Parts: sequence; structure tokens; C-alpha cells
Amino acid sequence: MMRAAFRQAFLNMPPKAWADEDVTDVYQATRRMIFEQCERVELAASPGQVILLDRHLLHGVAPWAAHALGDMRMMAYFRPQVEMARWL
Repeated sequence: MMRAAFRQAFLNMPPKAWADEDVTDVYQATRRMIFEQCERVELAASPGQVILLDRHLLHGVAPWAAHALGDMRMMAYFRPQVEMARWL
């Protein structure tokens, strides 16, 4: 859904112009649609584990569970440096 929304937003625009386009409204509208139409799936990881997600997957971090081990929490997001046109 996110990929389709961004493809539509950039449809008649050369890739070099994409960085200058404000896609806030497109993102927020698509995000609302996803929350309305898709089932939320929670993934739990133990310390040291990694979760790899598709780059177009709407994702977030839920509040820390009371039963979680320890009180340390860290998230790291890596995004490959690729041409904008290849991103979609």
C-alpha cells in the first residue's frame, strides 16, 4: 500500500525532483488507510536479535512491556543508499 501510494505520488515527476516533493499528506493518508484496513502484527525480539523488514512496511515501536527483561531498549534503522527511483 505504501509503495503504491508513493509510486502514484511520483508518477509524472522525474526521479531527480522527488527529493523536493513534500509527501507528508500522501504518507499520512496512506498510514491511516493501513491502520484501518490491515491487521496489526506485533513482533517480539530478545536482546541481540534482529528483525528485517521490507522498506515499505509501516512499522513502529510499541510501549515497553512490563514483563520485558531489563530496562534497556535500543532500535537501529539502516536504509541503503540507493537511487530514489530504485527505492520504489
